[in-house]
Amino acid sequence: MTEPILLAAADPALDIRSLPKVSLHDHLDGGLRPATIIELAGQAGHELPSTDPVALGEWFRESADSGSLVRYLETFDHTIAVMQTREGLARVASGFQRRSRRRRRGPRRTRARRVRGPRWSA
Repeated sequence: MTEPILLAAADPALDIRSLPKVSLHDHLDGGLRPATIIELAGQAGHELPSTDPVALGEWFRESADSGSLVRYLETFDHTIAVMQTREGLARVASGFQRRSRRRRRGPRRTRARRVRGPRWSA
């Protein structure tokens, strides 16, 4: 016989919103603001479908919802292109951390963990 599983959500005294949260897996490219993409693309010399933040945001939404896998995957050509330098990737990651902190309540911190990766050229 197995032991019963107790669900924490069944305890009405438990406020799950007060518990610490963690982002275990997040795609940085999905959280990029159009204005940031435009700025980083300009620095990288990458051509975008539009340099207007509103129009670029609409292009991303329309491409993602188009029903075309080819058009959907084209969005990654642009988001990944702006994260190919140390500075670009650091800017995108720090933006993610700032947004995470703003969404949280209380004195919690977002910590980035350094992982071994490719050696960046100077």
